[in-house]
Amino acid sequence: MMPLQGNEWDCRAKKFAKPRHGLASRRNEIKRIIKRHLNTNQGHHCAFCGLDMRTRGAQIEHIAPKGAKLYPQFMWEPKNLILACPSCNGFTKKSTYNTILVLRPVYKDCVFNIVHPYFDNPDHHFEYVRDPSNNLAYLIVVREIAGAPSAKGRQSTVLFGLDLPDMTEERYKDALALSQPVKPDFEKLIAEVKTNGYISK
Repeated sequence: MMPLQGNEWDCRAKKFAKPRHGLASRRNEIKRIIKRHLNTNQGHHCAFCGLDMRTRGAQIEHIAPKGAKLYPQFMWEPKNLILACPSCNGFTKKSTYNTILVLRPVYKDCVFNIVHPYFDNPDHHFEYVRDPSNNLAYLIVVREIAGAPSAKGRQSTVLFGLDLPDMTEERYKDALALSQPVKPDFEKLIAEVKTNGYISK
């Protein structure tokens, strides 16, 4: 049997790309099933930056990359699949970054250089600090472990730009939205609709 190359996931190989054999549609169905399963277990927050993916989109991400001929052997490893936002999964951030520091034959025994969504508790590596001006927790700092900043937390912060102004702004928007739940005043809404003539009084 030929070893996995990594491109089987994307159906770039000619033998997978032709839908007349039904392989591309079956591949897409497998991706839909995986995405549905991950969404059920993970919820709607990006595994790396924590942003709400309901308005940003969610993509299936390989934590140890399958591309660049790095780790095709882990392509179907369940603990290597997670949902991420397009920003974290894009070419400008993680892309094919090598997340494994020490490679071992069994996936769970590998040593990762980022905060692993399955194996690490983010609270051990990151801390949300409340902004005193509005009491919203959207500012991220790397926690200290044994008197030094968490190496995994620091690497994840650099890789995903967790401390960049645009990411901080996006977290602020999410925190603000969560702090102000939508509670529509239906009576006021009905009165406004009647006043504007959308329905007869």
